[in-house]
Amino acid sequence: MDWIIRLFFESTGTLAALLGTVLFVLLVYWRRSGRPRPLLIGLGLAVMLLAVQALVVTQREHAARTLAAIEADLLKSRTEALAAALAADFRIDEVDRTAFLATVQATLIEIDFRQIKRTRLALTESAADRFVVSANYLTNHAGGQWPSPHRTRWSFTFTRTAEGWKISHLRCDEIDSIKNPDWLGHRP
Repeated sequence: MDWIIRLFFESTGTLAALLGTVLFVLLVYWRRSGRPRPLLIGLGLAVMLLAVQALVVTQREHAARTLAAIEADLLKSRTEALAAALAADFRIDEVDRTAFLATVQATLIEIDFRQIKRTRLALTESAADRFVVSANYLTNHAGGQWPSPHRTRWSFTFTRTAEGWKISHLRCDEIDSIKNPDWLGHRP
């Protein structure tokens, strides 16, 4: 099922290649048989499928767009995209949204990110009002007392709010092979 969603809703290049191949076969059929109807139907379906793909934003695509904005902001030592992406009721254990943003801002004073590269993004849970994505990262930074680079894995829980999908919880699953670290106080 996952490959169908990726093909028809997320991967424009793959869908275009598949449709191009099918349309080429239909073009050859038309040239040999003189019947244009299958080619015209194929062209209509291709336009419809590409339009649907352009209009539909899947949960994974929404998460990727949100995370890309946050990553770009963190590279510039800013937290505006992160603040906009967090739900009003965001919490991690005893840390609320305001305290979390203050922690991130304090960290950005100490550490200057040189690279934040997302190497994998997978939808791990999905429901009508919430979904969870898991993302792997490779980060390089300057500053701080710990050497760079770091490999990390995070789980982001998105919840449907009145403002749209917002991150209501996040969990650090791994930092440099340390499983479930205390990442708010963690130093690798």
